Amino acid sequence: MVRYLFNTDYNLISFAMLRSILLATLVFITASQTLLAQRAREGAKAPEISGVTLLNSDQETVTLASLEGKVVILEFWATWCGPCVQTAHYLDELQTSMGDKLQIVSLSDESKSEVSTFLRRRPSSAMVGVYEGSAVSSAYPHSAIPHGILIGPDGTVVKIDHPMTFTQSMIEQVFKGTYGNASSSEGGGTRDWETLSGRNSVKPGGE
Repeated sequence: MVRYLFNTDYNLISFAMLRSILLATLVFITASQTLLAQRAREGAKAPEISGVTLLNSDQETVTLASLEGKVVILEFWATWCGPCVQTAHYLDELQTSMGDKLQIVSLSDESKSEVSTFLRRRPSSAMVGVYEGSAVSSAYPHSAIPHGILIGPDGTVVKIDHPMTFTQSMIEQVFKGTYGNASSSEGGGTRDWETLSGRNSVKPGGE
């Protein structure tokens, strides 16, 4: 009888532990799927950006929703990154030539003072800002900078690549909705952040 009670209690404990493990596994899988769904992918809706503070605009912040109707280049960069400085010059010219069809948003995870000091030396025609928290970096993960996301007027991610691969011709096609067509001179390809090559300046802690 004692052995029976002991075995019953043991079975109850084992069942409770198994249930806890299964529940934890389910929560982990659900969270992982949610995180993957929120990451930027070509052909999918661009995740919204939050926690952004603009440093060279009359606006305090910006959202992708407020830019729908324009082509958007979302760029990640840093003041210490040599290739980023070269890319900034290219993007400035692109912003000027494309006018209201395009809005470039350049974001850094550095401090406001660091980026503001840089902007005093090198003003930009793009919206330049900083972001705080993990929401932006989780939605747009990258191991190297400069890192660019080309977003269509409808808010769909068109291409993820080095920002200098986004040409004026490509942007015109994206704006008109003809990019990727058979007749288009510049085609796309389905990629996400993990497929990018190591052409950029690697971030500290990156591979």
